Amino acid sequence: MDVSFEPTMAGGGWGADVGNVSMTQAPAASSGQFEKIPLPVLLKDASNCMSDDDKYHVGSYGFVNIKVIGRIESIEETSTAERWIILTDVKDESVKLKVSLYDAVQSKTEPYAEGDIVLILGKIRLFDNEISMLAFHLQVVKDMKRVECFLAEAALAYGYFNQNLPERISNDIAVELNGTIFSNAPVETKGKQSQVTAKAGSSSGADTTLNSRGLAGVQAKIHSVISKLGGDSGVHLDEVKKHVGNVPKFDDEIQHLVNEGVIYSTIDDFHYSAL
Repeated sequence: MDVSFEPTMAGGGWGADVGNVSMTQAPAASSGQFEKIPLPVLLKDASNCMSDDDKYHVGSYGFVNIKVIGRIESIEETSTAERWIILTDVKDESVKLKVSLYDAVQSKTEPYAEGDIVLILGKIRLFDNEISMLAFHLQVVKDMKRVECFLAEAALAYGYFNQNLPERISNDIAVELNGTIFSNAPVETKGKQSQVTAKAGSSSGADTTLNSRGLAGVQAKIHSVISKLGGDSGVHLDEVKKHVGNVPKFDDEIQHLVNEGVIYSTIDDFHYSAL
């Protein structure tokens, strides 16, 4: 899933979990709320990330997974179950990043070749003072408009966290935004709480208690399992089914959670992690 900036989402637009707290009374944002967001990053910034904890850092925020876009300069096969790709920046060929793909990821990836522009989801690694990226997912990008959009989004994301806007939004700017589309507090709540509860619990027809992400019933169970078992590479949907039992329209429930921005696919369309 492509988790992008959206002003109507919680966390000031990046999907952080702040529950149903009013913006005027929101607690200060913490970096831990955002660390699982796959942050869009410019290749030049990723290639200069000297991280001791395998996280990409912007200001006081650290991110486990990042997304980059680049052009494949070369592909190197190894004697192990691993392939190395050298990415160059789409606008500056002097900027390079080494990316590792293991067979488990490679087998689920669409065909690609040298010269292709690709979007890669993965994590930063630092070994012997050399920066590289471990890929969980690779996708060929053919539309240059999408490339331009990604570059703008990456610049926006950097400024958003570097200027500590999550905390500023939840505190200093909160009063000014309250009652607008940029607030996570509903403008009008009278008579609507029962409707929200009923909608959230409609999938299971039973438990209508909302969790911290506003989910109930089977959706809350699915999200809980993926949160506990997901990890960096995600948990397979078959494993999720084992834990939640027989669920009518299971695929529809998964797609709904993806659309809501609370889970995303990792190494393929069958592995998911939670936000």
